[in-house]
Amino acid sequence: MDQLEQCQLWLEEQNYLRIIEAIELIPQSSRSSDENLLLAQAYNYYGVECGDLAYIEKACETFASLRQHVQTTISFHRLYGDALFNKGDLARALDQYLDALRISKDDKSEQTQYLLDKAHDCIDQLSLLLGHDKQARGGFGQVCFETYKHKVKASWDNILKVSSKVKDIFEEAVAQKKVTGTYGDTSEVVPLFSNALLINKGFLITFHNDIGQVEVTFISQGNKEELYELVYFVLQCPDELLNNNDWRFSIDKGPAQKPIYRNNLFTIKSVETKVAILPPTNDYSKQVRLKVWSPSVGLYLNDEVRGPIVYEAMHDLVQYALGQIAYLALVEDIICVSDEYELTSYEYDESIGVVTLDELFDKLNQAGYNASISAREYLKDCELEYEDDGLTNDIQPMRADVFFGFSSIPSSISEYCTFRHETFATRLDDGVVPGFLGIELDRDEYFQPEKYTYDDDGRFISAIITDNVCPETALKMAFKDFFCNGPIATVHYTGVASGRKYIYLDFICYDLSPDFIKQLKKFVSSVRYIKSAFYAPMCALIPPVFLTRATKKMKEQFNIRLEDYILGKDL
Repeated sequence: MDQLEQCQLWLEEQNYLRIIEAIELIPQSSRSSDENLLLAQAYNYYGVECGDLAYIEKACETFASLRQHVQTTISFHRLYGDALFNKGDLARALDQYLDALRISKDDKSEQTQYLLDKAHDCIDQLSLLLGHDKQARGGFGQVCFETYKHKVKASWDNILKVSSKVKDIFEEAVAQKKVTGTYGDTSEVVPLFSNALLINKGFLITFHNDIGQVEVTFISQGNKEELYELVYFVLQCPDELLNNNDWRFSIDKGPAQKPIYRNNLFTIKSVETKVAILPPTNDYSKQVRLKVWSPSVGLYLNDEVRGPIVYEAMHDLVQYALGQIAYLALVEDIICVSDEYELTSYEYDESIGVVTLDELFDKLNQAGYNASISAREYLKDCELEYEDDGLTNDIQPMRADVFFGFSSIPSSISEYCTFRHETFATRLDDGVVPGFLGIELDRDEYFQPEKYTYDDDGRFISAIITDNVCPETALKMAFKDFFCNGPIATVHYTGVASGRKYIYLDFICYDLSPDFIKQLKKFVSSVRYIKSAFYAPMCALIPPVFLTRATKKMKEQFNIRLEDYILGKDL
């Protein structure tokens, strides 16, 4: 009997610790996929057995690493889903159970019934976040939810406690090495600051010795959902640090000075790379297309192996040259060309002309483009337009009537409509809940020339749809006025959609609680001519919370039939 067979026998005997000890002796680089699969199962079962979450987390990490190396069978999705469920990562567990069910689609098997039961357990427990009365049926994997607002407050409290120590470490290091300017050797500082953060955010921390200032730059990596969270985080900076010249907090790096891209195949210098600016693809776009050429890599573009690497490198270099926010805000597309003459072979902005990449940031500003845009400014106007075929879906009734919309995070909508939850799960990890309001207007009444009303202190009371503003715009304005103004706002508006029956207002919430649901009801009651309204998270299988009186027919309308979706009635 070889070791793999022995471990399989131990698994049947529920001797999980023996499996862990045996396989962990094998260097990770030498383990087979089968061995890692057994190890992942052992981690999960042993973690549940002894109540140790650390083993369950190891199981999830091991399963995740195996997805590209093993055939993702029903059994694999089930095992991975069980580990995620036990960890309390319910949205990702739900995805795994759904993936297994998509393969199975056998409503008569015990395995299918098990997967359906586990999927319903995930849905029930996730529903608890919204204050639903139903009780979860699960065991080990219970929802443990701390809102982003609370995590942010606790993080800033921790940063205040370590702020003096961080600066002392920097000043001592500078004194010992007798250096000036910017000091970035942060081997002691990074863990200290990282442990103070209760949110998983990337950052760079440096010390400007010439002005005695610690600078922390949070990194979004081009992810708009992450950018929303970082803007909220920085806005909550306490006055003790905000008004202190010893500290500065920013989001994403600005333009690099004369950046250079190097790898083992080629070097691309921004001072040698030439750029022509092409007009946007439509009159409504505020972005530009860039045509770029570099003498060092032009001949590689048509190479099967090196061509894709060049394209990726050029995108990275443009990003460095402009800074992350300007890149997101202004660049629609990058076209790499193999010869310099191709830069001007078609229509381009002759007023700017051909410039080198290291000049691009300043040239765009001079031409009227806001390359110096901040993250907060960018998020105010970054919605993308999308369309739907408008076909009624009998399985997922919410948003099925949408035919047109705008969204700053369209990935979450796409996932919602296809019963996927990765974006939702990632945000939930941080304590953030993406969701939407569905609002049905009394279409016989809403065109009335009324105005917003405010109390004596200037606080918003109510709004009415006016006859000179489309209802989508009016509702958006009312929602933003009610929830999104001021630095302490715990809601970010992210889009609006038009449906044949409902208008949908999309947003992310940093403090989802029963009090927030009460605020939603207050908002709905403040806007006249609303016939019905509901709230739902961007998790397709969680039922909505009705904000107005709901009839039995309406509740049945929003009853999502998981079994129908899984057992042969796919979107």
